[in-house]
Amino acid sequence: METRRAFAEMNGCATVADFDPKSVKQTLNRWIANETQKASIEITEAIESYRFNEAAGAAYRFVWNIFCDWYLELSKPVLLGDDNGAKDETRAMVAFVRDEILKLPCTFHALHHRGMWHVTAAPGTNRASLLALARWPHHHAIAGSCFRRRD
Repeated sequence: METRRAFAEMNGCATVADFDPKSVKQTLNRWIANETQKASIEITEAIESYRFNEAAGAAYRFVWNIFCDWYLELSKPVLLGDDNGAKDETRAMVAFVRDEILKLPCTFHALHHRGMWHVTAAPGTNRASLLALARWPHHHAIAGSCFRRRD
């Protein structure tokens, strides 16, 4: 029953237009922002060097092993808790990471993700662009992150 309630809370995770992943305060949300950045860099580097199997593997690992297995499970107590600020931040982060996930493997599953891109827009709004034209995930400097971008 608690899982159903947590997923009901996640259903309210519409994309927040002015959300900045660098501004998150919750440790869990800072962690997933950092992991999203690492996955984005790993997938980008693999695609740029024509190692598509490694890019697909990195996308799979991030989506299933990091986001689904860890982040969504660890976010349930936050979403079921009493701290409305933490709930709002976590909902916004879930939506942000979901959008980044839709961008990353769209190289491999374009038609499937294109439909999801429009369904997950904030209610009553349209996305500014098609998924194929969406900006590739930007590597944000996360406050307190131990991860540094390689240049």
